[in-house]
Amino acid sequence: MAMKCPVCGGTMEKQYSFSGDLYQSNDSRYVCTKCGYGGPSDDDIFAQAVRKIQKEMEEKGDG
Repeated sequence: MAMKCPVCGGTMEKQYSFSGDLYQSNDSRYVCTKCGYGGPSDDDIFAQAVRKIQKEMEEKGDG
C-alpha cells in the first residue's frame, strides 16, 4: 500500500538527497507528488504519522 500525503491525500514517494561528502550519510525522505509536502527524514517516524492520520481519516469517513 502506497503512503498517502497527510496534507492532500496524494502519493508519497521516497526522495534521496546526497551530501557529496564521502564521509556523510545520504538522507532520504518522503515527498508528495501532488502538493510537494515533505515529511521528516526519519522514515519510521513519518510512516507512523501517516498511518495514524490515515486511520483517523478512515474513522471519520474521509479516506
